[in-house]
Amino acid sequence: PSPAPSPPPPSPAPSPSPPSPAPSPPPPAPAQSPLPSPPTPPPPARLQPPPALPPLPHQPPPPSPAPPPPLPPPPDRPPPLSPPSSAPGTTLIHSPPPLSPSPPPPPQPSPPPPSPLPRPPPPPRSPPSAPPPPPSPPLSPSPPPLPPPPSPSPSPSPPPPSPPKSPPRPLYDVRTVTGHTDSVISVAFGGHASLLASAGNFDDTVMLWDPKTEEVQRRLKANHMMTLSVALSADGLTLASAGFDKAVKLWDTGDGKLLKTLKGHQDVVKAVAFRPDGLMVASGSYDATVRLWDIESGLAAATLRHLYPVKALAFDPHSHHLASADDANIKLWDYTTGSRERILRGHTFPVTSLAFAPNDRLASASEDQTVRVWNTQIGSEVFKLTGHLGLVWAVAFTPDGGRLASGGYDNTIKIWDMHHGTLMRTLEGHTREVLCLAFNYDAHLLASGSRDHTVRVWDVAPPASPHPPPPSRP
Repeated sequence: PSPAPSPPPPSPAPSPSPPSPAPSPPPPAPAQSPLPSPPTPPPPARLQPPPALPPLPHQPPPPSPAPPPPLPPPPDRPPPLSPPSSAPGTTLIHSPPPLSPSPPPPPQPSPPPPSPLPRPPPPPRSPPSAPPPPPSPPLSPSPPPLPPPPSPSPSPSPPPPSPPKSPPRPLYDVRTVTGHTDSVISVAFGGHASLLASAGNFDDTVMLWDPKTEEVQRRLKANHMMTLSVALSADGLTLASAGFDKAVKLWDTGDGKLLKTLKGHQDVVKAVAFRPDGLMVASGSYDATVRLWDIESGLAAATLRHLYPVKALAFDPHSHHLASADDANIKLWDYTTGSRERILRGHTFPVTSLAFAPNDRLASASEDQTVRVWNTQIGSEVFKLTGHLGLVWAVAFTPDGGRLASGGYDNTIKIWDMHHGTLMRTLEGHTREVLCLAFNYDAHLLASGSRDHTVRVWDVAPPASPHPPPPSRP
């Protein structure tokens, strides 16, 4: 390309000697030699960079090899611009003079692309996939068997082991007696005889058991439409039953024959009990009366009047007292004269069960979820026992009066210490509410009947020796 027109030749450059002492201002000439300090351009020219111009024709095309990446411009200076065409006599400020085209720099190998951040060297690993080392060759085809232990010196063979001893009897062992097809509403032991009677409610059946072997000795069809109560005489020879037919029936436990039917009540008979001497039986009815029957004649010897249905009664084994309950009140009677001696008040809901102890104590269970123990001589309350989670249906004393059992709606039986009025033990096993309880003559066995159709016999013998049977009084 043709060279660009050069500017007009400058005037001869002054000698390098310093300027004259009295320099005169330079004449305004179109072209003058460059001064040591060029005139400052107007401020707008400093602040605003000239617009970018296309490359001049005399500039060589950019070299084909890629130039090295430009360095970033300093933060306070604009990026370098292509030199614009300068008018004659004008010198650009901060713009380097045009350079003669220099040969392109020798091609340099382009730097390798920046590699990503160095990764930590992988941990040394064993040869690829590090297969498990082959098992070391065994020292021998198979490990030699251990030498057999040296045979002991011949000695006489030990005696055969003795048969294992039976484990000690648990404190509260239980046997479950099944056979009823409905709720077991009443249970009774037969004095000194090993006999247990149980009554099913709607199955209208009375069963006589051997409580130790769980064997059914007799099954009686009571024909009460619904049996509600049973009792055994002290000698275990006579059974009394009562129910919906308003009658009391006496049975021979030996052969299961019906001995007598005692009639006179006008409504359902809810409770029966034998006098301790076995010569009289009492019955309590929803007709609000208690009748005392002579067993020999089968006639009512006395009738005791109440205001409400009678649901529970009991004879004192060592006195002439009879207790009967209607609603929430308990009445004490002298059964020899038929006179009422006192009324025990304290329960807030109907009384469901009564039991006497030989030391002038009477226990009562109630629908108010409490058990109360009374002194029958003075008519005062001795203990109020709480702990059942619902109605209490049954109570029973041991013959010596030292312990009391109670059972109720919470499916449990509680054993209470009558010396201090404290809970000794809770027996669990029934799956529905406990409806009746009875101790045998030596207090070793406790029978319980439940709405789960079972009778359970609990071995509750104390660790001490068995108690002698209580003396009988007429």
